[in-house]
Parts: sequence; C-alpha cells; structure tokens
Amino acid sequence: MAQESGGQQNLGRSASLLDGPAIDPAFAAALDELVGAARQGHKPTSSYFNPPDQWLIDRMPVIQDMPQEDQDRILEEARTLSQGNQAANAEGRAGTRVFPDAVVRLDNGGLAFFSQLGVVRRPDLTLYFIDGFQKNRDALAFSEANQALFADVFSAIAKYMTKRFATGEALIQTDRQIGDVPGRSYHARQLLFGDKYFQAPMMWRQLTFELPEDQRTGSPDILEVSIPQWLEVLDLSDDLKARIQESGLTQLVFKAPTKGLSLHLGFDYVGEHKMGPLSIAMFLVKQSNGLAVQAALSVSRVKTLDDQLLIPPWSPSARLFTVRAR
Repeated sequence: MAQESGGQQNLGRSASLLDGPAIDPAFAAALDELVGAARQGHKPTSSYFNPPDQWLIDRMPVIQDMPQEDQDRILEEARTLSQGNQAANAEGRAGTRVFPDAVVRLDNGGLAFFSQLGVVRRPDLTLYFIDGFQKNRDALAFSEANQALFADVFSAIAKYMTKRFATGEALIQTDRQIGDVPGRSYHARQLLFGDKYFQAPMMWRQLTFELPEDQRTGSPDILEVSIPQWLEVLDLSDDLKARIQESGLTQLVFKAPTKGLSLHLGFDYVGEHKMGPLSIAMFLVKQSNGLAVQAALSVSRVKTLDDQLLIPPWSPSARLFTVRAR
C-alpha cells in the first residue's frame, strides 16, 4: 500500500493526528468527474436501468440450468475447493472461495450465491478521503501517494460510465432507498460494472427499500459504484496497472463521505455492498446533527436531558435507524 506523506490539509492551525492528508488537485478533479458521471445514470429506456429481479436471474449461471457436462465440471471443482478449504482450516487459514462461479437454485425456490473474490469484509482495505472533516482514530486515510496513483483510475471510471450511459448497456443501475421514514431517508444508487456477479444488485435490493419510480432518475444522495473486475474492465495503461499491483491496492473500498460515494474495486462480496450505502447514510445523518446507529446485534437506548426515553424510527431491512437532534 502506498505510504502516506506528511503533507497537511489545514495549514492555519497546529498539526493534529486526526488531520487528513493534503488533497491532490488532479485527484480531486477526477473524483468530481467520477461522481458527476455516476449521478447522470442511465436513461429510463435502457434495459440496464433498474431491471426487474427476473432479468437478473435470467442472466445468472444457475447450475441446474446448465448442460450435464457443465454441471459435472462445476461439482468436480466444488469437491476440489472443499478439500483445499479443509486443509486451510486445519492450518488456521480461511479459503478464498467455497464454491465455483455458479448459482444454486434451492428447493424452496431461493438462490444460493458464492463469492468468487473473497468471502469476508476487508476493513483493512477500506480507505477514506478526508475532506472537510477529521479522520476517525481507527480509520485509514487515502494518502497523497494513493491519490496521485488513482487520479487516472478515477478518470477512466468516469469515462467508462459516460460511454455506457450513452449506449445504454453494460452497467446495471439500481435505485433504492436507505431508510423508510419520510424526511429521514436517502436515495441510493448502485452501479455494477460488467456482466457477472448479479447477486450484488439482487441482494442489495433485499437490504434496502423501494424507491418510487418517478424518483429514480433524480440525483441520488448516495452512490455505490462496484467494479469487481476493474483491472480487466477499465482502459488503464500497462504501466499504471503495474504500479497498482506494486502498491498492493488491487482490491479497494474507497469512501468519500462528503461526495456521497462508496467505490468498490475488486469485490463481489455482498457484505461490502451492504455496508457501502449504510456508512455513507450514517455520515449524512451526522452532518444534519442526527445520530445513526447500525443495529446489527446492538441495543441502543437514547434519553433526552430530562431523562425521557426516545424511541427511534426503525428501519429493519436497512439495519439502520436515525434520531434527529432537537
């Protein structure tokens, strides 16, 4: 991972450990270009504009729908993976895959998906663009060196989106809502690059709320841009790819909260896609003097100064509730 330089973002006061790195102007411009392109979105006439669930399912590699020869090959690969994972488990290691690149239709009609690019969340690869706020003590900041490295990458992402929006293809757009309380909800847009990993938008829809159709073409509050095979999909020079490999950032979750952006490079794991819009939504609530709590396995009781218990609005599907300050 590229090393962070000692440049200061704010020169008018004494240095703080919570100050972010200096902002590279070229990177900031490329970031704005990316965000602007993502906000544009597809035309509603595109088949990639909020396609129905069945459209996604029809394009999935469901093992039961494959020719017998392909089914046999998948099952043989599954046995090999299982043996390797058992050996890794005995050594205290985790396997990178548990099943081949195939979807299994369950007896109850549901679908089973298997991540191909990692099976756990990677907070160690989650880096924040510190812009207008101090970094968290535990958060990893996107350094000046990383900004310089990824300026061309972000510009390439913006150009890819602009081209695909013009042709109406190869970029799946899903517009949903984070939270279901009027006045405390956010328009979130997921953009998935490529023609694989359709479980990402499919599962994302189960974790969010329906957004009225007439709002789907509006400018979103939250953007989740996901490019699982980014080094193959984007038009990057060989030299840039080599420098990325050298940096160790072939997988990256980049968050720019003030831009409303969660960018996922090299991931198909749904857990990362779940946390993408939630983390940005929690930041937006805080910016409006509210409190947001991810309610995974926690219980939160909030009282006013006169000891009155507040019962917060609860959004179970999005696993997020918000309390606005009085």
